[in-house]
Amino acid sequence: MEAIIHFIFEVFKIAILSCFYATLILFIFLFIEKTFPKSIFSESSKNKLKIWIVSGFFVSIFLFAFMFTYWGNHGLGDFARIPIGYGKEVGEIDGVVAYIEPNDQVNVKSFTKQNEYLVGETNVNPVDKPKPYFCWNLKNNKIQFFENEMEYDAFAHQNNLPKNSNFKSFRENYNHYWNGWRLWLLP
Repeated sequence: MEAIIHFIFEVFKIAILSCFYATLILFIFLFIEKTFPKSIFSESSKNKLKIWIVSGFFVSIFLFAFMFTYWGNHGLGDFARIPIGYGKEVGEIDGVVAYIEPNDQVNVKSFTKQNEYLVGETNVNPVDKPKPYFCWNLKNNKIQFFENEMEYDAFAHQNNLPKNSNFKSFRENYNHYWNGWRLWLLP
């Protein structure tokens, strides 16, 4: 149910964004018409409503398609995701469980990405197999676990990676990635 409500919200957001972009395209056409009165734009810009409707239609199709791409999909409903490069992602379900899937699903507590590495701290229960800290090489899809903070910090210092004090929660990373211009200009 949450996914349907979020999807309907995204469709309305796409409609508003396509109106905005269509108006921007119309102003560009009018500017070109005034600057170059004998150009092809001057002939086509006589029917301003048609330009606005057609450009809005194509922009809305583009935005709708972009919403389902690797770089545009931020999740629907109770599922959220952050693309981290190399076709990989960090996902979260129900706003509670963040995870990565290098080989087996690993629950993460906090993390940060630097270049081709995702480093972080896992949510380790006594029965879980993973150790508390990890370094995931996104390029070759290899993950390395560390027994404790000191072991990870030594590895991080040796490889110029962020220390565990720089790790952020999923929500902080999500807000950093999807806020700003992405929030206002993309679905």
